[in-house]
Amino acid sequence: MRLPIFSFQNRKFFGLSVGKTALRAIEVDRFKRVSAYAEIPIPETALEGNIISGEGFEDALKKLISTGKFTTRYVAVCLPENFAFSREYTLPMTTEHEVHEAINWQLKDLFPFAPGEIYFDWKILKKTDTETTILIVAAQKKIIDDITDTLKSVNLRPVSFSPSASVLGPLLPKKDSVFLLVEANKRGSMATLVEHQVSFLTTTATYTAESEEIAIQKTIQSLQQLITYYTQRRELTADTAEILVTGEIANGALLSALKHEFKYPVAVLQLTGVPPAYHKSYAVAAGNFHRPEDTSSINLLPDTYQELYDYEELYGKLTRHIQIGGALLFFALIITCSVFVVMRMRLKTFNENVVTLSSSLEKAGFNRGEVQEINLQAQTIVD
Repeated sequence: MRLPIFSFQNRKFFGLSVGKTALRAIEVDRFKRVSAYAEIPIPETALEGNIISGEGFEDALKKLISTGKFTTRYVAVCLPENFAFSREYTLPMTTEHEVHEAINWQLKDLFPFAPGEIYFDWKILKKTDTETTILIVAAQKKIIDDITDTLKSVNLRPVSFSPSASVLGPLLPKKDSVFLLVEANKRGSMATLVEHQVSFLTTTATYTAESEEIAIQKTIQSLQQLITYYTQRRELTADTAEILVTGEIANGALLSALKHEFKYPVAVLQLTGVPPAYHKSYAVAAGNFHRPEDTSSINLLPDTYQELYDYEELYGKLTRHIQIGGALLFFALIITCSVFVVMRMRLKTFNENVVTLSSSLEKAGFNRGEVQEINLQAQTIVD
């Protein structure tokens, strides 16, 4: 896919989903059809807690690139949801610049890290005449910096970093229903509420599943926490909410357990030709990402990369302008030389004609004075 608004908008990228059991990647064509994909298991030591093991992660990335044969080195990354922290925040109606300033003041109270230890981004969820509700997402700098360093070591360049809920939300159907999106994997799950394709607060569960049954139980607990929180704030009924399931264990056993436990309709998220385990990598491959400062999306791309891409774009524009200016100057020089050559040829022809005419007159017995006199007499007769 290509980025629509980024400063490097004409560059293709593929989608990479970082999971606790595997790395999955997809590249799509301009019609958003899958053109390349790959899946490589990763050792448990590659992602321990929130620590990226450089060696195991790097080896898996090398195998992924070799297997997928992707046509670009630019990559959009989907992070595990437990790597990110999200907060819904409401403040009085104000300008976007003032919103950013207000968030900077509140960071230390919103997240369990010092402001200098995180990358954060925010997007507007809704506006009224009196207030603005936003979603703020943050991730530890160490995690993202470790991933970017590993990507760089295998000659890949990131264009975006987004958590699962942010990339999956836009894939949901466009209708008035509220969706309870559940991502169930072998070593972790997440549940998020999505309304009008916008993801709100997310709950996560991390576990080392000895069996699929334990994974299902943890997934149900995660969803129960989300429903409890939102039931206190708004009414969720079987007529207004649906549960959609994705992830590595989005199977019949999980669906049966969810139907038994909850009153809402339950189904697997359907993406034509894309298995549930690949939903996230497809979402980032086919999605539209914007610059980090855009208020309609979440992108935790470090400022250093955005500045680098901006510089490259500026350098590219200057280079193109110089090339165009050089080409125009070259054509102008060619035209000037051509005109000069033509004028010299005409002047030469004129001079040759004058010499020929003078020679003919002299042979006929006329001198220059007589010719001039005849010309004057002719002019008098004409007048």
